[in-house]
Amino acid sequence: MTDDPWSRATFAGTERAQADVVAALTTDERLALLEQLLDVARASGALQRSREAKQRELDELWAPT
Repeated sequence: MTDDPWSRATFAGTERAQADVVAALTTDERLALLEQLLDVARASGALQRSREAKQRELDELWAPT
């Protein structure tokens, strides 16, 4: 986060809006949202591992022999 007051205000407003949305969800809806967020986190982790593996592969190809 920056020292810009507009950025801080926007971030805080977004955080409150998200909290309000989550508070309005039923227990089942919250569980479904959590499951979706976990799926996104797993996919993000898999993508990062794939990128790292590709980078290692490229580094090995370009390494002096």
